[in-house]
Amino acid sequence: MALALITGATGGIGRAVSAALAGEGFDLFITGTSHQSLKELAEFLHTQFPERSFEYKAGDLSKQTFIERLFKDHLSSTKLTAVVNNAGVSLGSDIFETSLDDWNLSMAVNLTAPFLITQYSLPIIKKSGGGAIVNIGSLAAVQGAKKPGYAASKSGLIGLTKSAALTAGKDNIRVNAIIPGAVDTELISDWDKEKRAAVSEQSPLKRIAKAEEIASVVSYLLSDKAAFITGATINATGGTFLGC
Repeated sequence: MALALITGATGGIGRAVSAALAGEGFDLFITGTSHQSLKELAEFLHTQFPERSFEYKAGDLSKQTFIERLFKDHLSSTKLTAVVNNAGVSLGSDIFETSLDDWNLSMAVNLTAPFLITQYSLPIIKKSGGGAIVNIGSLAAVQGAKKPGYAASKSGLIGLTKSAALTAGKDNIRVNAIIPGAVDTELISDWDKEKRAAVSEQSPLKRIAKAEEIASVVSYLLSDKAAFITGATINATGGTFLGC
């Protein structure tokens, strides 16, 4: 059975992606920072999809040693065909107030970790007969943001996506990215009514996305329906950004 690796699985988008891919017939290997949260998610998914397998490992994606052990101990001998680089952090303040530590951690989690995971995944996916990788970017990647580490790392993720697609295509592996707009998850749970209304007004659709709507784009990009799409950046901002 095909296996999908999902990072940041216990966040709002990660949970929705996990459920969507399980529903599409994938067994899952999920990662996050909290063992308990991963355990609870795996148990929940098993109640919904008892025929699927759900394994998990908690750890720090900013540490290369964790990623190396993840593949060596859990993934190297699997039939891995799909990867969703979803984990991310948003740290610091504006360019004058962001510390070098926050900058470096943003790069480590948002860009270096997807680079390493892609590097380790490609030989396994090739051996499995091909597959696809989806990177979860951000609107900040294309229009900037107050937090420079977040914007720069997510912009770099788009470049990584295109570069990996150029290399992996010959092995029947597609690599694409998604740029979500505002998504109704715990990350915006502290927004007041006025801010939610202001952000909604920026979109031609006049609303904020549901996590399941982003997950459906991930499912599509991992499916055979997207068999001729690679190196693409999918605009899932509800029209908030119209440049791609």
